[in-house]
Amino acid sequence: MSDSKPSDQEIFESIPWDELRDLGDTSRRRRLWYLVGGATVVAVLAFSVVRTFSSPDPQVVIPPTVPPPPTAPLASPFFPGPDQDPGPTHPSLLLPESPPAMSEADLRAGEDPTASDGRFLDERRAASYSEWFVLDYFTLDGTEQSDLLEWWLPGINRPLDASARPLSYVEWVRTLWAEPMVEGRWRTVVAFRRLVSVDGAAYSRLPTQSVEVVVDVEAGMPTIVDLPRFIPVPEANPGHWWVGEELETPPTAVLRTAREELLLAQAGTVVGRPAVSRMGDVWRVEWALADPAGISWPVSLWIGPDGVTVPAGG
Repeated sequence: MSDSKPSDQEIFESIPWDELRDLGDTSRRRRLWYLVGGATVVAVLAFSVVRTFSSPDPQVVIPPTVPPPPTAPLASPFFPGPDQDPGPTHPSLLLPESPPAMSEADLRAGEDPTASDGRFLDERRAASYSEWFVLDYFTLDGTEQSDLLEWWLPGINRPLDASARPLSYVEWVRTLWAEPMVEGRWRTVVAFRRLVSVDGAAYSRLPTQSVEVVVDVEAGMPTIVDLPRFIPVPEANPGHWWVGEELETPPTAVLRTAREELLLAQAGTVVGRPAVSRMGDVWRVEWALADPAGISWPVSLWIGPDGVTVPAGG
């Protein structure tokens, strides 16, 4: 008995089975190649990571300093053979000797080991302490003098007239020279100049004086041996400090250069007429500068043959 209902009949003749089969095979083949390539990349990366972290740290191998076995050198003027006379050593083959190292004691003392017995440093220390002592000793500013002397020379006290109350100030002090004595002592000659006042109102400047001070530097710390001793002030050279031919009509360029140099110093106003003298190819110009207080100070300039100032004396 046959079914009377109409049934949908599929028409297979219109489906391109060959094309679908080829398309499906191509897609599967492409996916397969993709999987194989990805697996290969992952395997390579994994192998690189594992090798990097599992390899030991590189070790630097220092070869032992073992001298090579002796061999017979080639005969030459610089490397003679075993049966030849080596002769004098070539200078270029010798390494320069390093300078001797300074000891810790020399570094602490600040001495130059090449100096003779370190006298340069001792001379400077003796001169410095002499100036310091003279400055303190000849200063009277109203404070107790005995305390100051006790600091320099314990046990020595010099009484002062308390009623007069004189004042004394050291204007400048300078060590003229220092000479070594026996047992680490130095004799220094110190020049100084003072301003003194009897009533504390008017001061007068005393002539330059000089004293002898003995300093002992053997004990490490410089020590004043005794009170100062007055000695005559060393004489200065009163001779002429320039010899030249005075010019009544000096060159204009020389005067212009001298004026420019004086104005450049900004020390005062150029006043008066200059005095010019010539010594060889050098000119000496003496001019006056008036400071802000109105005091004129004669100064000199030396100008060389090229029109540029030079030190005094040419």
